[in-house]
Amino acid sequence: MTPNDLPLPAIDAAEQAFAAERWASTRVRLMYTIAAAINAMPQSDAQAQIDALKAERDALRDAVAMQAADDGLWFHAVSAPEAYLQQELRKLHQLIDAAPVQESKP
Repeated sequence: MTPNDLPLPAIDAAEQAFAAERWASTRVRLMYTIAAAINAMPQSDAQAQIDALKAERDALRDAVAMQAADDGLWFHAVSAPEAYLQQELRKLHQLIDAAPVQESKP
């Protein structure tokens, strides 16, 4: 659900149109503020942040690969807590493995 999906209080059509216009104007101002902040950021800082995020992503994928190769984590669960842990671990692995790799163009 987005803020646009939320119902407005019971007001007449003119007030509702005014509120919608004001919300649209606020969103535009916010987008310009965010864009200005991004443009003001030194390129080297942005690139350093991107590189740090890529390194973190790679570390997560390496951890998933190591866990996938560990037979001790994938045994046949005997108890409910073990089964639950394995189920959630498999979900986590699927999320990390399925995460798209989007490289930015230089």
